[in-house]
This record gives sequence, C-alpha cells and structure tokens, in this order.
Amino acid sequence: MVYCLLMEGLVAVILGVSPLKTAVPAPSPTSPQAMKQWLSGQEAMRGGRPRQAITAYQKALEVDPTLARAHLSLAAAHLDLQEDHLAADHLRRYLSHQPEHVQVRQHLADLLFRLGQHALAEAEYRHTLADVSPDPTGILCRIHCHGKLMELATIMGNSGATHLHRGIGLFLLAGQAGLVEPSQRVNPEALLCRAAGELLVAQKEDPDSSLPAWYLHQVWQLLGQNHLAKLWMDRVLDDPMLKDLDNCERLLLANARQEQACQAKMFLR
Repeated sequence: MVYCLLMEGLVAVILGVSPLKTAVPAPSPTSPQAMKQWLSGQEAMRGGRPRQAITAYQKALEVDPTLARAHLSLAAAHLDLQEDHLAADHLRRYLSHQPEHVQVRQHLADLLFRLGQHALAEAEYRHTLADVSPDPTGILCRIHCHGKLMELATIMGNSGATHLHRGIGLFLLAGQAGLVEPSQRVNPEALLCRAAGELLVAQKEDPDSSLPAWYLHQVWQLLGQNHLAKLWMDRVLDDPMLKDLDNCERLLLANARQEQACQAKMFLR
C-alpha cells in the first residue's frame, strides 16, 4: 500500500498534477541531447520498461548533470523495480537541486520511514513542515507529517513527542472536519478537546518548549475560551527564542500578533 502511494505520488509530481499545491520549480534550460534521452526514458516508463528507462535517464545526466528532473524520474523507475534505497538516493539528489519542492521531500521522508531509517525520516518530515505553505493548501501535508512524527516518536519511546504530534494532528483535523462525508464526520469540538488533553500532557513533559503552548492557544481560541487562549499566548511570548516553532508556525504566530495589535488599536481609538 505504501509502495503504491509513493509511486502514485512521484508520478503525479513528474506529470505536474500533484494534489498538493506547492510551487514546482520551472525546469532549468538543458541541452537538446539530454532532453532527448530523458524523453526516451519517459517513453520506456510508459511502456513498462523501467530498466531501459534508467539507462536513458543516466545518459541524460551524463550529458547534463544539472538535469534535476532526471533524478526524480530515476527515483520513480527504481521504485517501480522496488529498489527503494536507490530511489531514496535519487530523491536526495533531486532535492539538492530543488530544495524547495515540498512534496518530493515528503515522499523522501515516507520512503526513509519505510526503509526503517527513522532518524533521517524524522529530519525530512520536520524539514517538510518548515517549508510547507501555511495556507489551507498545505494542511493535508501537515496532518500527514505530524501523523508520521507521532508514529516515529512512539517507535523511539518519546512519550512527550507522541502526545505533542497527536495533539497537533487532532487540532489540524478539527479544521477539516466539515470537509468529510457526513457519515464519517466527527464533531470538531470533540477533536479540539482531545487535542487540548494531548497538548497539556506534552507541555507538562517538556515545559521549556513553546510548541505545545502555541497550539493550546489556538485550540482554546477556537473553543471560545478567550481567557485560556490569552494565557497560553502569554506563555509563548515569554519565550523570545520561540523554541521548537518551525518557520510556518512562526509566520502564523506573527500574523496572530499583528491581528491582536490591530484589534487593540481599534478599541483604543
């Protein structure tokens, strides 16, 4: 199942039809000879000949070592042959050329997780979370990454991180509750209350971290508990280093602070 999802995901990325709306870098100019070899590889893949495709992609890279898409295609071909370690290597090489391609990094993290390379997978999931868009188009990616980080924390016996990522995942799921089929719909308030319980445990186990406090602020705000929301926002702001918040979370925090300042200014006129 995981193998099929990885293959489908990489094919979607290569074809430019990925459901995750991240900015896909424009291909850099390359030589006609390299493109000819790459297109030959694509034709071989469509014909179910991954070994032949690999040869063509390798020839394309011999002509133009900067042809990043060839590494992405090599990863798909090696996955088709269930050569996961080689696929992971080519995903790394692709990301060395295109580090901003968030979905490919998520696929690499998933592959490393499947290979049992847990520390490397954790690093890639965290990198993905730091780079993914903070707007609604990135929510499913964030839910996926926090779910995997929760699994990794459980495997590695890190109870605090397990509660943290479960709490964040529940909080994010609450925002998506209205988008699922009515028969599968869960009360978002119930999800938020469960998230609060998990995040409180995480904060207790790691009192120096600002991350549980930031999500507790958002949970209580959505539940209409403004006093508790302010209490946890004050806890976040007590930490000038904003320990453990990634770039996306820092941006959301900055937006929240700006909104609070605008509301205060409006009432103090």
